[in-house]
Amino acid sequence: FCVVFFWLISSSALPMATPPTPLSFAGKTFEPGAVPRLARDEEWAATLVEAWRASGATSDRHEERSLRYGDGLYGVLVEPKEPKGGVVLFHTAAGPRDLFLHWKAHQLADLGFVCLIADLYGDQDGRGWSDPAWAASQRDRLRDRAVAAVDALQKEKATPSHVGALGYCLGGRAAIEALKGKAPGLRAVVSFHGVLDDSPVDDDAALAFEDASILVLHGRDDPFASEGLSRFEEQMRDLDALCDVVILAKAKHGFTNPAQALNDKPGFDFSQRAADLAWQLAVARLQETLLSPEEEKPSS
Repeated sequence: FCVVFFWLISSSALPMATPPTPLSFAGKTFEPGAVPRLARDEEWAATLVEAWRASGATSDRHEERSLRYGDGLYGVLVEPKEPKGGVVLFHTAAGPRDLFLHWKAHQLADLGFVCLIADLYGDQDGRGWSDPAWAASQRDRLRDRAVAAVDALQKEKATPSHVGALGYCLGGRAAIEALKGKAPGLRAVVSFHGVLDDSPVDDDAALAFEDASILVLHGRDDPFASEGLSRFEEQMRDLDALCDVVILAKAKHGFTNPAQALNDKPGFDFSQRAADLAWQLAVARLQETLLSPEEEKPSS
């Protein structure tokens, strides 16, 4: 009895364990069960938060708001106070609820671009992270939803009439599909490790390629995006498109995303060198295409 009594007194005096504080950044919280889900897991989120901070991009300078558009699609708009141009960001196979895209949207907003993080799935809560089969079932409407995103950005009052599109992996394909689908006013398209091919071009869409500037940024060691690239290049030559394809050495699929260093699947990895070079080339392409002196300014 004395031993038990002593144990009860001693244990009651022990300090209670404090639950870990959830990771929080840019007004978002990352923990199991958080809605919307914005990363694969907390380690993935922490890696992106660290990279975001290290990049010098702001996290609370620009307005960020939800935008419902199209056939039940859930975009996020990041708006600088004085927008100079507009850009649509297309997501990877993981879906639109992705901290990586929020980081890139704020980086572009720092440069004066209003950004729409587009939704190709109809994914409000981050289902794409946990249900890849459902996400894959949404891709048959890829072209229509890509065009809808460009159209939605065009309808924002602060957006100039000509816009750009950046896409990663599946989103790289979506950016090209938007151009093939005659998205209104699309003048600059950048694909990062995009899964491209020679999918058909809509009637009269060939005219869109006469006015657009296309930049494809591809990792030399990417086993997923290489198969259709030669067919895509041949199609661009047939269309006489202004299309530059840059092959980045020692770069695998997903090379732009620091969290891909945590991905143990073959063929995926992050490359700081390739990511930095690709981003510089992409920004330069957007600026020279969308921010030229001849470009139309936002209406008052």
